[in-house]
Amino acid sequence: MLGVNRILAEKTLASHFNLMLTVVNSLGEEKERSIKMKRKDFLKQTEGLDLRVKLIDGYPEGEMQENWLYINRNGKSAWLKEREE
Repeated sequence: MLGVNRILAEKTLASHFNLMLTVVNSLGEEKERSIKMKRKDFLKQTEGLDLRVKLIDGYPEGEMQENWLYINRNGKSAWLKEREE
């Protein structure tokens, strides 16, 4: 994560939060899982990625875009959709 997006994530995410991760495979199938994360570990793991951050109220509405990190304004939940490698 780079620049303003990283700062926004650092300031918004709670020290411990739930990450709802959606992974899309080569066939277009989506798998979801929930992971409890520490903010510092998440920021370290996403340091070089080009993620964009969007603050939301509640759950992301509509289709989530890949490589966008949707963060609930209270910082306790985040959603991320990414393509499987």
